[in-house]
Amino acid sequence: MLLHIGSRVDGLYAGGGVWFPGYIVETGTLFTVKYDDGEVEENVPEHFLRVHELGTFSTGSRVLVRYGGGEEYYAGVITGIDEENQLYDIAYDDGEVEENVAVNEIVAPVDSEPTEALLEFKGIII
Repeated sequence: MLLHIGSRVDGLYAGGGVWFPGYIVETGTLFTVKYDDGEVEENVPEHFLRVHELGTFSTGSRVLVRYGGGEEYYAGVITGIDEENQLYDIAYDDGEVEENVAVNEIVAPVDSEPTEALLEFKGIII
């Protein structure tokens, strides 16, 4: 796997069993990952990383959500997760907040290589 600064990845934080989305912020023999929830993990071996898979969410993930179960999708950020019931709390870009949103109402924005502005926003220096 070819990883570089700014690569979108999922990592097994602390070697656990749950994938968390983030970005590579340092490369070398081991990697430093800044996760969507703001956590930074250093010295991550490559076998704890994978290329980001759409639908991998954590607190801090940017998402599109059908507000109130409607037809239209609105942009927001996941602010809380009830893992047992697969429900998510969302803070929408327009200031609205919605709690206990079912996972089937949420999609990931189409991922691409991050822009310099996005990396700066996430605090990633390139």
